[in-house]
Amino acid sequence: MKTIPQKMKLRLQLNSWLITIALASMAAVPVTSEKATAYLSVDHGVTWQRADAGFPEDENINAVIAHNKLVYAGTDRHGVLAMDRNGWSVQSRGLPKGARVLSLLSYNHVIYAGLYRGGLYFSSDDGYNWTRMGRNNETNVRALGEFKGVIYAGTDEGIYSVDLRSGSWELLLGKQQINTFASNGSYLYGGTHQGVVRSDDGIHWEQVFEGAAINQIAFNQSDVSIMDYSENVFRGVLDKPTFVKEDIYLPHTHYFRLTPTSGKLIGTEWSDISFYNSVNRRGLPANTPLNILIRTPFGLLAASKGGC
Repeated sequence: MKTIPQKMKLRLQLNSWLITIALASMAAVPVTSEKATAYLSVDHGVTWQRADAGFPEDENINAVIAHNKLVYAGTDRHGVLAMDRNGWSVQSRGLPKGARVLSLLSYNHVIYAGLYRGGLYFSSDDGYNWTRMGRNNETNVRALGEFKGVIYAGTDEGIYSVDLRSGSWELLLGKQQINTFASNGSYLYGGTHQGVVRSDDGIHWEQVFEGAAINQIAFNQSDVSIMDYSENVFRGVLDKPTFVKEDIYLPHTHYFRLTPTSGKLIGTEWSDISFYNSVNRRGLPANTPLNILIRTPFGLLAASKGGC
């Protein structure tokens, strides 16, 4: 009996290679309107349909995660919304009224939400109730990450570790705005307004890229790729991350666009979903930027991320 080639196995498994995120629901049904907050694909990106039932009109999405078979979105004015097979609903009891949620993290059956000028909140009951963690209630928590069992908060002032038992915060790296976190298990990387920092223990940090403000980080085996806010992409080797600008090589290896007006999305082995053929975008409006993509229990989900 013939064995299945490794490349085909990767396609069948649809590895979680994307660092950007997308939204939608299995319950979504196609409608006539072109523009929507979120879209769903249940056939690996070949066709798409709307998935914004119950989502407030004119609301922005800042962060999305999958948690306990649901999808959660951090918004500008409605706190946290949760999506099941019937659509979206607000789940923000305990958050400040009109909370602007910039970041989300799922870790050890708990959801963490970083707020604009509101510090950090957590929910241990799938988002039904939220409790503030610590006293940093005036801090912008732009990014949340987990590394070796520790939660890290990326703020306008730098990187903090958060003690989950006492709720206390400890400043580990100051004087840098942190936009994103990503970890490959060996290192925790942070995208800052001045480049990229990394740590192998969460305590000691080194600068591995200087210059542009970074908003995305992705890993591919022994490589790490980063993207700045101007959509320039750089790649480096994990062991010695000297980054080289790689846009000229990326169309077939590291980035793609969901629609012609989308921001670039970077990941690894993205040919598992061939977005470069127009037939693979059926149902996505060409004039609607989509720069969030995530694999969820309901399928592939795509949406537009609001500004911070």
